[in-house]
Amino acid sequence: MAARHCFLGMRLASLRCAFVISVLTFLALLGIALALTNLYGRHEKATALRSVQGGLEKDLGHLRTQGDAVAENVALKQYLLEDSPDNVLTILAAERERRTIGLMGVANRDGVIISRTKSTTNRGENTFLVSPQGRAVAQGKRPASIEASSFDPTQVLMTTGRPIVSGTSTIGALFANYLLDDEYSTRFKTSYLFDGVQVAFYTHDYGLYGTSIRAQGERSVLNSYFNVDSDWIKRGKTGDIVKFDSGIYYRVENIVFPGLEHSPGGVLVFIPYYGYGVGIRAFIIFLTLIVFFVLAYHAYCATRKEQRTRYYYWTLVSAFLVLILCIYTVNHAVFVRYVSLKRIPYILYNSTVRLQPESGVFDKDFERPISVLIDTGDESINAISVHISFDPAKVRIQDVDMEHSICSNVLEKTIDLANKEIRISCIIVSPGFSGSEGNVANILAHPLVTGEFGLGFHDHTQVLANDGLGTNVLRQTRDGSYTVVPSMTATSSPRIRAGDEVAQDGTPIVFSPTHSNTSRWYNSPNVEFVWMPLAGDGYVYAFDEATSTIPRNGILVANPKVTVTAPSDGIFYFHVAAISGGRVGRTRHYKVMIDTVPPTDVTIRASEESVSMGDVVRFEFSAQDKMSGLQSTMYIDIDNGTFLPVGRQAYVPFVDIGTVPLRLRVYDKAGNFTEKEKVIRVGGTILQSILHMR
Repeated sequence: MAARHCFLGMRLASLRCAFVISVLTFLALLGIALALTNLYGRHEKATALRSVQGGLEKDLGHLRTQGDAVAENVALKQYLLEDSPDNVLTILAAERERRTIGLMGVANRDGVIISRTKSTTNRGENTFLVSPQGRAVAQGKRPASIEASSFDPTQVLMTTGRPIVSGTSTIGALFANYLLDDEYSTRFKTSYLFDGVQVAFYTHDYGLYGTSIRAQGERSVLNSYFNVDSDWIKRGKTGDIVKFDSGIYYRVENIVFPGLEHSPGGVLVFIPYYGYGVGIRAFIIFLTLIVFFVLAYHAYCATRKEQRTRYYYWTLVSAFLVLILCIYTVNHAVFVRYVSLKRIPYILYNSTVRLQPESGVFDKDFERPISVLIDTGDESINAISVHISFDPAKVRIQDVDMEHSICSNVLEKTIDLANKEIRISCIIVSPGFSGSEGNVANILAHPLVTGEFGLGFHDHTQVLANDGLGTNVLRQTRDGSYTVVPSMTATSSPRIRAGDEVAQDGTPIVFSPTHSNTSRWYNSPNVEFVWMPLAGDGYVYAFDEATSTIPRNGILVANPKVTVTAPSDGIFYFHVAAISGGRVGRTRHYKVMIDTVPPTDVTIRASEESVSMGDVVRFEFSAQDKMSGLQSTMYIDIDNGTFLPVGRQAYVPFVDIGTVPLRLRVYDKAGNFTEKEKVIRVGGTILQSILHMR
């Protein structure tokens, strides 16, 4: 009897040996696979990032070299001295084609754009004030960087600048640029990147701009997940794994551009990710099971028939089940979590109506074309109604042009002087419009006086979805504020008359690089101001809540640049004047609106908090904000994925069993947000629990 038990123990030991060797084989193969895939992944990542950075540097170098050559064009200098913008444009167009430069613009000696190769009618902008590269050129520098466009802040611009010099005098400035749009992204991918790598350029304030991903479905999903309020865009999130519906996995690396003064945005680099994928897992599991079955079969053959008791077979089955459990547990532990980029299972409310440009400093001699643009989220729209207010005493609206509009049928196009508003209504035939920079209309504005004028959207403005219900999907509108200054040629080298307490000329032309739109709320209390230099002994300024302070007893500065900090939230005014001979010149006032406090009283109401797998839960969201007010769109993240836009309510299906956290972010109009979480418990049958348990 003792010999029989000893023999059976040897056989069971063989089964244990089969189990142990199988587990060790699995772990060894897994370790090798992980080491090789991680090594390959690091190599692919390093190669891709070097390629992107090297390509950007090469293109910047090309713009710098070719732009410098254009700035030496003798004919260009002559036409600039003759103040002949049409001839300057002819030279730029020829040089652009000859030297494969994307875009070019020329400013006169005062920094006013007089010719540009794109949007040729958009002239008169003072680039020495409104753009970081212009401010650098005004100081005699030759900047080369990637910035957000001052003309259209949704655009990412690779730009270089340099003064144009005749003899010893600076007579203007030339800027050579590439727009980092879809066309550039595709060319960049073809020229510099290996197969499979994709890029997407973005700005922090407006989200994605240009991308090399061409498939329409993937681009639409991309815009939804990498939206303006996602952590990738706002906070430079990097290194996550994403999966498209096509089954392709990418590692998303984020290169944030520093900019000359502030970071304008960056580029998302999509690197194919193979990692510990399904194919590798299946191969390792298959080999592990083969090893187990071979060893178990060997043990079975070595066991005499009379020794194959019920206990023996139960042991064999138990060893197999424990092995499967071990494989599942280890696989689950090493599996890389990814974000699945797929169609969102609820309605989006994410359209923005804005003006282009939305701010700026413009010469009074130039008419100002201003475009009304719409950017949609993932939704398709088919009707637009826009109401824009203006002051007829400050600006004359000469025309509303809809020749190149996305609208199919124009219902109304009215310039109503009595009610001081522009009304535009139109229909877009099915399937409607979905995308960015959809042109609704072009407004031709002629400033009547120097100073500021604004264009503001009424609450009656609506954007209706192509969903059969006419759902208003407008998330927000962006008003415009513009500073109009006298012709530079008429006010060159202004001086203050020392005999007057308050002089009648020499008013500083002020701009804020950080708070450029006086009709918008900002969440930073630190405000930068710059202004055009004036002859005299320096400048004096004040910063308070009064609208028309004369800063006689203000702070003295020598240079036309200062940074101030608001003492609290609210509406403030910056007042600055030049001084000469102890006399204060005419004061310029600049308005800023600051809100640093996030929304309060954020609540999430759910129709149910304990549901079954497959159930749809209705959520309602609410909050308060006393200063700037709430944005109409809120953002939710289900199960720690990524934040996606919704309205004040959402219907969300729950398809996985377990405890599912839902996080809500509520933004105010200054960009502050408050986050709140609610947990939904999802149950199911035993079989569903086995298949779907996280």
